[in-house]
Amino acid sequence: MTGSTGDYLNFLLPGILVMAVTMVTMYTGMDRNNDISKGIFDRFRTLPRWNPYALIGSLLVDTIRYTLASTIIIVLRIVLGYRPDGGIPGVLLGVALLLVFCFSLSWKWTTLGLIDAIGKVSYEYEHDVTISFEFCQQHFCRIANDA
Repeated sequence: MTGSTGDYLNFLLPGILVMAVTMVTMYTGMDRNNDISKGIFDRFRTLPRWNPYALIGSLLVDTIRYTLASTIIIVLRIVLGYRPDGGIPGVLLGVALLLVFCFSLSWKWTTLGLIDAIGKVSYEYEHDVTISFEFCQQHFCRIANDA
């Protein structure tokens, strides 16, 4: 590897953050499917509440899970020596953008989990799409543009 370790950390660790938090979104559809198959949503449906209340509430709780995963990864990055160029505001804006992306992706997985009757098909599809999305990016090495 040529160059300094610090430069490689500044290149590698933002991609690792996106990869790890995006992987957490895979479990959203599977969790909704398990809740429906166990009858939890039927119990919520009998209560005098707004119908989408349980679904939206569970997705907002998933956003807390994404925030927690982001916080853990950022703390570990700082321990490893990552010093972002944008400072704290840049990191916070990047995490906010990542949370918006993961929240929108979790709606896709939730829809798939609601449609899937077996519960395994949605997880396999989520896994295939997320893994192919993650490894088609250039998170781990720079591709030189020597033209």
